[in-house]
Amino acid sequence: MSEIVNQSLQKIAKGTGIVFTGTIIGMLLGFVSRVIIVRYTTQTEYGIYSLAFVIISIFATISTLGLSEGATRYIAYFRGMNEEKIFKCKDKISLGDINNGNKNNFDKGRCI
Repeated sequence: MSEIVNQSLQKIAKGTGIVFTGTIIGMLLGFVSRVIIVRYTTQTEYGIYSLAFVIISIFATISTLGLSEGATRYIAYFRGMNEEKIFKCKDKISLGDINNGNKNNFDKGRCI
């Protein structure tokens, strides 16, 4: 049992390291790109860029509204129950069904 736990902890640590590294690289690239944009634009142009960036960020946040949390929860749920039928049907899953918690089609053994 401890061998399984150790393997799981190693996978978690590796995944955490990858996410952390990606986050740091993304932040550095964002910083560098903003410095470059500020150097080569006027205050007005940078203000328009910042406003557009904020609007796009708001729409991106609204458009996902918990999709990643819902997908993560149901994938872990079905893996824990050793039900592989969700993975056989993965190309036909509606994102709305995962996000809204509709698992009736999976329980009945059908693909969506």
